[in-house]
Amino acid sequence: MKHVHFRRMVITLLIAFGFSHNVSAGTYASITINGTNFSDWAAVPVLATATNGTSGTNLDLATLSIANDESNIYLLITYNQPVNPNAGPSVYLAFDTDNNPNTGFNSYGIGLIGSEVGWENDTPFVQSNGVFNTGGTLTGGTAAIAPYYSVTTTQEYAISRFATYSATGQPVFSNNTFTLMVYADPTPNLDLLGPVQYTFATQTTTGTYATIPINGIFSAWAGVPVLAWLPPGTSGTNVDLGTLSMANDSSNLYLLITYNQPVNPNAGPSVYLALQDTPDTSLGFNVFGLGLIYSEAGWENDYPFAQSNGVFNTGGGITGGDALITPYYSVTMTQEYAISRAATFTTNGASIFPSNTFTLAAYVNPSVNLDMLGPVQYTFATNVVPSTYAHITIDGDFSDWIGVPVLFTGPPNDGLPLGVRTVQMANDQSNLYIRLTYYTTVNPQLGDGVYLAIQDNSDTNLGFNIYSEGLVYSEVGWQNATPFAQSNGVFNAGAVNNGTALIAPYNSLTSAQEYALPLSATFAATGAPVFQGNSLTLLVYTTSGSIIDVSGPVQYTFAAPATFQIVSVARSGNNITLTWTAPGGTTNIVQAENGNYNTNNFVNISTNFFNPGPAPVAVTNQYTDTQASTNRPARFYRISQLP
Repeated sequence: MKHVHFRRMVITLLIAFGFSHNVSAGTYASITINGTNFSDWAAVPVLATATNGTSGTNLDLATLSIANDESNIYLLITYNQPVNPNAGPSVYLAFDTDNNPNTGFNSYGIGLIGSEVGWENDTPFVQSNGVFNTGGTLTGGTAAIAPYYSVTTTQEYAISRFATYSATGQPVFSNNTFTLMVYADPTPNLDLLGPVQYTFATQTTTGTYATIPINGIFSAWAGVPVLAWLPPGTSGTNVDLGTLSMANDSSNLYLLITYNQPVNPNAGPSVYLALQDTPDTSLGFNVFGLGLIYSEAGWENDYPFAQSNGVFNTGGGITGGDALITPYYSVTMTQEYAISRAATFTTNGASIFPSNTFTLAAYVNPSVNLDMLGPVQYTFATNVVPSTYAHITIDGDFSDWIGVPVLFTGPPNDGLPLGVRTVQMANDQSNLYIRLTYYTTVNPQLGDGVYLAIQDNSDTNLGFNIYSEGLVYSEVGWQNATPFAQSNGVFNAGAVNNGTALIAPYNSLTSAQEYALPLSATFAATGAPVFQGNSLTLLVYTTSGSIIDVSGPVQYTFAAPATFQIVSVARSGNNITLTWTAPGGTTNIVQAENGNYNTNNFVNISTNFFNPGPAPVAVTNQYTDTQASTNRPARFYRISQLP
C-alpha cells in the first residue's frame, strides 16, 4: 500500500475536493445484501460524494450511504464508472470508533481520521497510532459484500455490530457513533469518501397491542415481533442475551427476553432494564457511558430503582413498579415480564411513562464483553379493533361471514380435542354475532361445552377473573346457549333474561359455529342491560378433562350503520334531482305524490336502488325526475328503504 506524504499535495487536495467531516444522525433500515436489487436503499441519504475523475486509477469512488439496524452497519458505495472494486486497487474502510483523529491510525497522514479498525475489501484488521495493520484480527467482523469481485458501479456492505477484537473480546463498536472514511490507494491522486460521523439510529416501533398472561406458557406472544437480538456468545458470562420483544395493553408493558443458552438469569449476574422516558439526555443515567441510553428508571431483575444523570441508583424508588417475571429464579431460555404503566417515581409521584414513547435496553453487566439488547424506541400501541356491521342469519351457512375479519387466531394443538382456531365478531342493532372455528371436527357441546366470558366494564373489580389469569373480568357468561351473571369472586351470580344464544350448528359434529347474543339481554336481579357500553372484551374457553383452551381476549367495539338521509333536492331546468345516502346492504326506491300531502298516496316512480357493501359504509345515490318542475299541482318526494 502506498501513502502520499507531501504536505503541499495534501493541502492542495483538501482545497480542491473540500473534504469535510459530515455528521449523520443515522437511518434505521434492514438491508438485504444481494447485489442485484438496491431498492431498499431508496430512503437512505447519500452522506459523501467524490468528483468524477478524482482517482488516478479505474477505481473512481462516487458516493457513500450508511444505514443500520440492531445487527449490522450497512454501506452503499457507488463508482463513477464500471469497475471490479476488489481486483486491485482495493477498496479500504477506515473506522474511527472513538471519533478522535488523534488516536488510531492517521490515514494518509492528513489528520482526517484516527482509525482503530479497517477493512480491505471484506477483510478486517486492527490499527493503532502509527501502525496501519497491527496484525490483530476481529471475531465476527468479515464484511458481506455484493456484488463481490465482479464489474459493477454499485456495491453494498454489511458489517456486524457484534464484531469483537479477537485479542480482548471487547466490542469494536462500543459507542453510539463512529467516523468512517472510504478510500482507494491510487497514484498520483487521493480518492476519498468522507470522513462521515455517523450515529446509530434506533428502531421506532409503533408497538403491538396485546394482553399477555405472565404464566410461562408464551403462546400469547405469537405474532409479536422481535425488536432486538444478539448472536450467541456475545456475553462474557453464562447470561447470554438472545432476543427482546415488547407489547402493551392499557395496563402494562410486556417484555419477552430469550437467552442463547439455558441459564438462571436472576442468580447473578442479573438482568437489568434501562428506561429512558424523555428525549432530554441530561436527565438520565448514561448506561456504560456509551451514549446509547440515558435512563431515568432501571430494574435489576424485578426490582425497580430511580436513576439520574451520573447516578446509577438515586435511592428514590419507584411506586408500583415491581416487575412480574415468569419463570423467576430458575433455569430457562425464556422469560416474560409485566411492568405497570401506572408506576410512579416515589419522590414526586410522576409517571415513569410520561409520554406515549420511550426507549428501553436490556443488559447484563459482565466482563469481558458488554451484552445489551437495544436500545429500542417503542411507542405504546392503542387497541384498534376492526368492527363490522352485518346481519347474520344463524343457520350454519357461513357465507354471510365473508368479509368479516378474523380477530383472534389460536395456536394449534393447545386445547385438543376442542381447540378454537379463529374468532370473528360482528353486530347489528339487535345482536352480537360470534363465529368460532375449530382445528378439528368436534361436537363442541359434549361435556361442559364452550364458554363465553364478556367484560362490558373497564372496572376490573366488578367481574369474575377467569382462571385468575387477569385476561377478562367477566360480568356475564354463556355455557353453550345458556347465559348467567358473574361478579367479583362469583362464577355464577344469577340469571339473565332474554339472553339465550342462538347457535348453529348445535350439539353436532362441526368445525365451525355461529352465535347470536341478543343485545336486549338484561340481568334478572337488577333489570340493567347486559350490554351497557360501546365496547366489550370476549374470552372463549373450553375444558376437556384437565386440558383447558383459552382463546383471546378479543376486544370489540360495536359498529354502527351508515345514516340514511336525503342530501339535496336540486332543480336543473325543468328537471328535479334527488341525492341521498343509505347504508350498504340495503335497497331504496324513490316515491312521489301529487297534490295534498298524504302518506297513503305515494307511488313508486323509480326502479330499485341496491346499495352495495357493508352497512357502516354510506352509499350515495341520485335520481332525476324529468320535467318535474312543470307538474301541477306540487309534487312531494320521499325515499323508501325496502325490507
